[in-house]
Amino acid sequence: MPKANDDSLFVGGECYQCDGVLKNTSSRHASGSKRDTRVVQREIEQYIQALMDENRDVRQAAAEALGEIGDKSAVPALVEALMDNDGDVRTAAVESLIKVAHNTKAAVYSLMEALKADLDYVRASAAVALGRIGDENTVPALIEAVDDDDVDVRREVVLALGAIGDETVVPALIESLKDKDAHVRRAAILALVRIGHKAAVPALIKVINDDSAYLRREAIAALGEIGDETAVPVLIETLKDGSEDIREAAAESLGNMGFEAIGAVPALMEMLRDKSQSAVVRSLAAEALGSIGGKAAVPALVDSLKDNHWAVRDKVAEALGKIGDPTAVPTLVKALQDRDSWVRKMAAEALGEIGDKSAVPPLLETLNDNNKYVRRGAAEALGEIGNSIAVSGLIKALADKNKYVRKAAAEALGEISDAAAVHALVEALKDNNKYVRRAAARALGDIGDQAVETRKTQWQTGVYCR
Repeated sequence: MPKANDDSLFVGGECYQCDGVLKNTSSRHASGSKRDTRVVQREIEQYIQALMDENRDVRQAAAEALGEIGDKSAVPALVEALMDNDGDVRTAAVESLIKVAHNTKAAVYSLMEALKADLDYVRASAAVALGRIGDENTVPALIEAVDDDDVDVRREVVLALGAIGDETVVPALIESLKDKDAHVRRAAILALVRIGHKAAVPALIKVINDDSAYLRREAIAALGEIGDETAVPVLIETLKDGSEDIREAAAESLGNMGFEAIGAVPALMEMLRDKSQSAVVRSLAAEALGSIGGKAAVPALVDSLKDNHWAVRDKVAEALGKIGDPTAVPTLVKALQDRDSWVRKMAAEALGEIGDKSAVPPLLETLNDNNKYVRRGAAEALGEIGNSIAVSGLIKALADKNKYVRKAAAEALGEISDAAAVHALVEALKDNNKYVRRAAARALGDIGDQAVETRKTQWQTGVYCR
């Protein structure tokens, strides 16, 4: 990289010399600033000259400054800077070309031409920039570059096509799933997921048999993200794969599909009950059943609240809450006594989601649990159920030693909106924690007119929410 003709660089009439590093003057070029066009053009020329400086910091700063100015006259120099031997300078040039592209098409056309450059890293940098710009008019040029000889270029081109998101690129991306390089194949999977077109499903199903276990997992995850029910039978079969990682991915993918994967419920129930499966696999099966929904899974989930691993019981309780079947309430009430605090907490939350008032008395008892997170979960659940029977217990919880429990109790009282809580909530306006005070104030507002009148009286006597 040749050196600039002068060690000094004059920018806007000021000399930046000292250590030879161009200082960042981008603040001068903020949008909306009115400056003499000739002065700006002179600065652009000086920055372009600095792109040839022997110091990489100067070159990088010059590239960044040209992007801040955003003038199309800098495009040829910035494209040439993509050939710089320093990666940071090339990155700065890419970022600046993206900024300039918002003001002129010249940058886009130059980047499309750069896809044909001799140097592979120039072609790769051009692909990155075009993907970030997202102009659909660049799709033909990018598709042409999909067969580039360089692996990095092909990967960046594929990712750029995914970022642009035009459905017309799906066939080209499907072809890239056959690329000889695993990194390119992975990029194709990510791009297809980003576009989300169901036409990619058959090709992604084939990738499940790829030699790379990592790519198999990526393809399985992609099928779950796209969410087409035609993939369900294959994913069900994959639940029996010899690799635990693949079985985990299949269960997670089916869960991500939601109700589309309702046909997988029997297989997931079997997996949940299979004690030869790891706790992780059983947990993922429970989680998937909750995400898919359907009451058919409730018996298996209820049975699995007795699982010997806390993580499985935790996910089972969560799943039962999502499904919302009241027949699970008695079992979840028992789980409030589980030896693991996280399971007790999740059981409380699940009871709140189901919303059956028969859970109120045991949840009131749970407000005395020795774990603060369980007490908080119980308070929140009582608020969700919204039964006035809980008011007296929640009023007591306003004096809990933990601020988050007190806050949850105040919020729950607001959700129940029973005037019997007004006096206690007014007292809570004096709590030493501001979040508790705010929750009490909001709760009083939720309760309504009686609370407002009481608050006015208390405000006049010096009791108020800070």
